[in-house]
Amino acid sequence: MGVIWDKLWFELWHHKVRTALAALSISIGVLSLGFIVGLMDQLTPTWNQAHRAVVPAHVYMRLSQPVAEDTLHALRRIDGVAGIEPLNEVAIRYRLTPDEPWQNGVLMMREDYAEQQYSMLQRKSGAWPHRDAVGIDYRTADLLGLQVGDRVLFELDGTDRALPVNGTIRYHFIASPEFGFDAHFFVDAQGMERFGVHDGTFQQLMIQVTPYSEEHARSVASAVKDRLSSLGISVGITHYNDPDEHWAQEFFDGLALVMHILAVAALLLSVVLIYNTLTALITQETNQIGILKAIGARLGMIMRLYLAGVLIYGVLALLIALPLSTFLTCVMAGYFLDIFNVTYATCQGSPRALVVQIVAALVVPLLVALWPVLNGARITVRQAIASYGLGDGMGGIWFERTIDRLGGHWLPAPMQMAISTMMRRKSRLVLTQIVLVTAGTLYLIVMTLSSSIDLSVETELARRDYHVQVAFADDQRIDQLETLLATQPHIRQTEAWFSHPATLLRAGQATKEAGAGTILMGVIPDSDLYRPRIVAGRWLLPEDDRAVVLNEATAEENGIHLGDMVTLDLGDLGDERWQVVGFYRVLSVQPEPEHVYAPRAAVFRTTTRYPVNHLLVQLHSGDPAVVDTMTRRLETLFEQRHWDVAATRTVAEDRQFFANFFDQYIPMLLVLAVMTAFVGGIGLMGALSMSVLERTREIGVLRAIGAQTPHLMGMLILEGIVQGLVSWLVAVPLSFVVGRYVAALMGQVLFAVDLEYQYHTWAVLFWLMAVVVIAVLASVVPARSAARISVRQSLAYV
Repeated sequence: MGVIWDKLWFELWHHKVRTALAALSISIGVLSLGFIVGLMDQLTPTWNQAHRAVVPAHVYMRLSQPVAEDTLHALRRIDGVAGIEPLNEVAIRYRLTPDEPWQNGVLMMREDYAEQQYSMLQRKSGAWPHRDAVGIDYRTADLLGLQVGDRVLFELDGTDRALPVNGTIRYHFIASPEFGFDAHFFVDAQGMERFGVHDGTFQQLMIQVTPYSEEHARSVASAVKDRLSSLGISVGITHYNDPDEHWAQEFFDGLALVMHILAVAALLLSVVLIYNTLTALITQETNQIGILKAIGARLGMIMRLYLAGVLIYGVLALLIALPLSTFLTCVMAGYFLDIFNVTYATCQGSPRALVVQIVAALVVPLLVALWPVLNGARITVRQAIASYGLGDGMGGIWFERTIDRLGGHWLPAPMQMAISTMMRRKSRLVLTQIVLVTAGTLYLIVMTLSSSIDLSVETELARRDYHVQVAFADDQRIDQLETLLATQPHIRQTEAWFSHPATLLRAGQATKEAGAGTILMGVIPDSDLYRPRIVAGRWLLPEDDRAVVLNEATAEENGIHLGDMVTLDLGDLGDERWQVVGFYRVLSVQPEPEHVYAPRAAVFRTTTRYPVNHLLVQLHSGDPAVVDTMTRRLETLFEQRHWDVAATRTVAEDRQFFANFFDQYIPMLLVLAVMTAFVGGIGLMGALSMSVLERTREIGVLRAIGAQTPHLMGMLILEGIVQGLVSWLVAVPLSFVVGRYVAALMGQVLFAVDLEYQYHTWAVLFWLMAVVVIAVLASVVPARSAARISVRQSLAYV
């Protein structure tokens, strides 16, 4: 027994390259699994705990007009309402110095910062806002370089006012400002009065219900809307929050989807690599097994010997993977949590990731090794000693004969030899190809996802054939606005819209019943400046009267179908019935108001009012400098006429917002894809190394008949390249087909729309070059081993 275990330790140490390759092959799969499982276990509980800590409101409502405390008191008595906390939130513009252009921002006011109930703000430094002092989101303060005591200029009616920053605040429901979110400032009731909101009145409500369920929250929200409607107050926007799930979870689900696919792929690749390595090892030592049996070793003893070797490979793999996966998990968890505004104090180990890695490193290899070890241990002495590990050669089946015949006519001799030796161990060839094909397919799918996202964003932005969007705080006369704009240089075309909060009521609802909160947008039907993506029905026509196009998600939630008649309750502007002619979807990475599009002329006729409050401007040049200059010029013109601008936004800013968002996703997927490609390289290196060990005698024969070192190395490298090229030929069409389904699935998870599919053709060429490089690098070590084999060593090989 001692001699046999001495053999085990000798084999592990003497064949260090084989031991290292086996351990690395297992560790890659273990590392990938541990990293992905650990990351998910770090992210989900951490940000959900942070979410629960702020006591999120279940329902958030933005009202069409302010309400006072007596109205809130009445709403709190509604059955199912656990509590209501009011707040105010208005769009503002700010800048740090008088020379800088105005920037869009959000100003928030809480009734009592010391007695917050829901969606609580957390003070990071300084004091709570009071009187003339403002608080600022702490991430925005870092980005702008602001400290407590610094001043910020705010645009007020007729004047600008510099207000000091007296504290930094964490607001849970916004992401990192690097995403492009507007800066958030905070004031008390006295401070909010400077911006036109009277003390004691509120235009937003945060509501909690009891007991909580999404269905019950929607039911209570309907009752609240019903009560408000009876008071002549409509609800413009309604958002629902799951109190146990972080608001960013839906954005991370798309990345998690692809990560889980890569995790499963990593596990499968690890299994294939383990099986491939153990099969090659048993094949190589077949004659040694025969010798062991000849001196009395039994089946169980031989199986324990080789399974013990597998267990040692697993232990080595675990020692490699465990610290690396833990380190990567902590780094990436901190990165993502920081993006989504969650404080990450310490990295906690993941018991589930530990268990998964132990099972993947120790249990899975043993299970996978059982079959090849059992087959090897059951071989007879005569079969073992008669085996030389050379394989069956070519010509066994029609496929091989066809390749041999075609190769003899069309391929040079080195290529013929590479294909011939590659086909000897067909099972290993298939398994190696599975690893390489999977690696290539996953890489191409990730690149195709990136390309499809880019195309989807560009397609969405192409629907916005304007350069500047201006939102006015108040309604403006259309004739005055058009006259002013007609005199301005650089402007090619303008379009003025009318927007107003509206409650959407489906058929069968009375006017005072609760409906869906939306924003009615009176638009020009035949304009090309903007047209959303129509997913069902049609867009508006100039001859349409009371026709509307709804967001498909809003229609689905409210059971509205094409052709239905719906009522738009505009509060003091009345309510009328409109026919649904189409549904649209918008690509967005942040919550957007639910717009209902209708012909502007029909809206004017219905409301008997003719104002506008939304402006689209198309310039002759889309040059960023020109767009920036004209945006500032328009702001100045409107300010001179005391037309309050609530916000301005350019299409270039929209594009940058998308880029900021997806820049957090794609690099992560690329890292995982590169890891998968590395797995492919390890698999190919292991297969070629085992091939060299098996063909030791053959290489000795080639040496004896005059083969030189360059010839032997070239033979092995060419074999690796051929395997790489074959995998590339399979991976390209496979990734094209599978990538379409993955892109559609990710689009639905992220945006509730299918992504515009675009296969990344440049990635195909890059992967061709990459797979050749991987094949060459993976072949170098085996090729050098083959070149160092002498005739004496080959004849002594057993």
